[in-house]
Amino acid sequence: MRRHAAHIAMLGILLASLRASAVAEPPSEPEPIGVVRALPEQPGPHWFWLTDLILHRTALFDAALRSRRGDAFAVLSLDHRVYASRYSAVDPSLAPEGESLVQAHAGLAPGEELEDGLARVHEVLDAGFPGWRERSAWERRGVVVGGAGAADPPGAGWRDRPAIDRGGARWLAGDRVSAPGVLSEVSFASARAAARGVLEKSLG
Repeated sequence: MRRHAAHIAMLGILLASLRASAVAEPPSEPEPIGVVRALPEQPGPHWFWLTDLILHRTALFDAALRSRRGDAFAVLSLDHRVYASRYSAVDPSLAPEGESLVQAHAGLAPGEELEDGLARVHEVLDAGFPGWRERSAWERRGVVVGGAGAADPPGAGWRDRPAIDRGGARWLAGDRVSAPGVLSEVSFASARAAARGVLEKSLG
């Protein structure tokens, strides 16, 4: 209970920091891409994310496996902090015939290296995709830093994020704006909406 209370208190402090930052005046000079405070004319809490305050790292692992009946579609291990999914089960064009594309990621704790995360990923793959090492035809690994996309505060949703139509013939697209979806789906949806806005203004 004490640990849970401490986590809640820390979350409250972080959210308070976000709100305090959100009401600050935007900088007069443009900031580098990836820093969004310069974009909105009226900043709000959704321009700031917990992931901006705590820079996180994620280990990535992709593999093309020779198909095997009984392979899992997705595996989530909270103990290992790993999620793995066989994406070609939804879109077979992602892998050659007779093979499956499996992609997995693992959150890295402070001080952990890529190999630490991959070790946990491999254990999860052992459970969901038995014999995957012998069936592997191709593999790729890497680390992404600060790439969680939108992480909505409690009680908020994608409609509360910054609007795509900024007015003044300006549109905003990316993975942290007001569009439905998860991760890159937000980028695609907002890009389509922005493109429609540009066309409608140009043709109308």
